[in-house]
Amino acid sequence: MRKLVNGLVLILVVSSSSNALAGLVGSVSVGAALPSVELLGVESGGDAGYMLGGSIGWRFGNLIQWDWVETYYMSGEQTDVSGSYTANNFSFGTGVRIGIFGDDSRFHPYASFGIAASETSTGELFDQYNWQWGFEWNAGVGFLYNISDRFAVGGRYRYRSTSISRDNVFSTNPLDINIHTIGGEIVWGH
Repeated sequence: MRKLVNGLVLILVVSSSSNALAGLVGSVSVGAALPSVELLGVESGGDAGYMLGGSIGWRFGNLIQWDWVETYYMSGEQTDVSGSYTANNFSFGTGVRIGIFGDDSRFHPYASFGIAASETSTGELFDQYNWQWGFEWNAGVGFLYNISDRFAVGGRYRYRSTSISRDNVFSTNPLDINIHTIGGEIVWGH
């Protein structure tokens, strides 16, 4: 663990030595969300919904952008053997983008990873799950294209997974919410 921390510190020091792109960064996102609910190993997909979000963070030179705070809201209709309902998800967390953010090119691909507290509602169908908090992890890929020195536009795909515990008389199996999101993004700063 100590080697991992030392390695991350070294990467931050080296990447922040290039001040060309170091600095405060913010983003706004909008796109499509494809939610699915999994219970007892059976996953049911829903119709496409929407996703809105934003972040604020710091870019450490040419390699790393840490989104200190990211928040997203996603909503999508579900229809499965249990019936029809709306799945809503609000997440508040942090994430990191590792990519090529240098001045050499206007095009910047990256991979992203994050964790969040996630509040999920499956409507009245599963009353015991209505707006419960859970742990979320997410991973994705994206790209940015600089349209000026301070603004970029891009696209981003993310897979998000949240588990809600089921502590009731009938079962202790968790309800898993899996969401694929794809959207556009406007990024400013650095």
